[in-house]
Amino acid sequence: MTDEQKQSFIDIIRSCEDVILATNRPDKYPDARNVINIFNREITDLDLYFFTSTRWKTLWQVSENHNICLYYFNPATRMSLRLFGRIEIIEDMREKQNRFLPGIKKFGVTGYDDPTYVFLRFTPEKYKYYIGFTQYEGYI
Repeated sequence: MTDEQKQSFIDIIRSCEDVILATNRPDKYPDARNVINIFNREITDLDLYFFTSTRWKTLWQVSENHNICLYYFNPATRMSLRLFGRIEIIEDMREKQNRFLPGIKKFGVTGYDDPTYVFLRFTPEKYKYYIGFTQYEGYI
């Protein structure tokens, strides 16, 4: 991956309100859902952050299989990016507190210390995108 590609990826990620996060179900079928991109709107690198809840199946699925896919798509620019990698649960309370954003309270989270709040870090390993009909893919 070139520095120019990396900056392009960051620009696409920062431009998206939402992202599709795909996990794997126990029956081996993918399970995709729309999640907010609130933690990644001002990133400068490709470590990405999300949250889930102990009330949602996402937690169980990422606990069983850490491999996921993120699909970013900006409808205004028609730019898209798929990132494949691993997601991990962040247990460190200090990191959860430092990165907590009040905007997620509308999703039923009361604070960084809410017992249902689960903070996640995604580390990409591979990418895939298109420019016109040409497909590009590689390792990060």
